[in-house]
Amino acid sequence: MDDETNDQIKNKYDDSSKLTGQDLRASSLGWEIAIPIVGGAILGNYLDRKFDSGIYLTMILLVLGIMAAAYFVIRYIYAERALLEEDEDDDEEEDFYFH
Repeated sequence: MDDETNDQIKNKYDDSSKLTGQDLRASSLGWEIAIPIVGGAILGNYLDRKFDSGIYLTMILLVLGIMAAAYFVIRYIYAERALLEEDEDDDEEEDFYFH
């Protein structure tokens, strides 16, 4: 391969390895969904075995984990919406001043 092809391949991978703030927030959202749900189920299972309560505590903590995950998703959506609106406002101001 010639140097130009090598440079194109290198640039392609250099650009794809850069994470934006939005990418990082989205990946943290995955953890904010998974940890409460899985953690609630595991903790509930442990407590059910310890207190011999069937699946009662597992179900309660699983539902609480799902509710917490839903809260985190809603909070994420509102934050992203606010960022988009802020970006739109910035774009409108730039258009106003540069025309």
